[in-house]
Amino acid sequence: MHSIGGLAVHVTIHPTPSDADWQPVLNGLRRALKLGIDVYPAIGGVGWSDAHLSTSYATLAELARDLPLRLAVRPFNLSYDALTTRRGLDRYAVPPGPSPSMRWSS
Repeated sequence: MHSIGGLAVHVTIHPTPSDADWQPVLNGLRRALKLGIDVYPAIGGVGWSDAHLSTSYATLAELARDLPLRLAVRPFNLSYDALTTRRGLDRYAVPPGPSPSMRWSS
């Protein structure tokens, strides 16, 4: 097995623990960790219940003890009408005001 040490991956997990795709996501995280990839998981700010968070915390801890401590919640602003806002804009224009999403960097 090859090691990819020094590589950090920030990944947003879309399936919740009750979704069919949850296990394949865990398999991918497990494989990345075995390869020595520094994984920083995140979830979206909507659609996750308390039970989902508890399950994901326990499951991530089984993969790597400190993995749940790296879990981030990405703040999505879903209160804007994307279609109306974007229809009249130039393709590369940035509307004034707060961004509807934000990038995380370390």
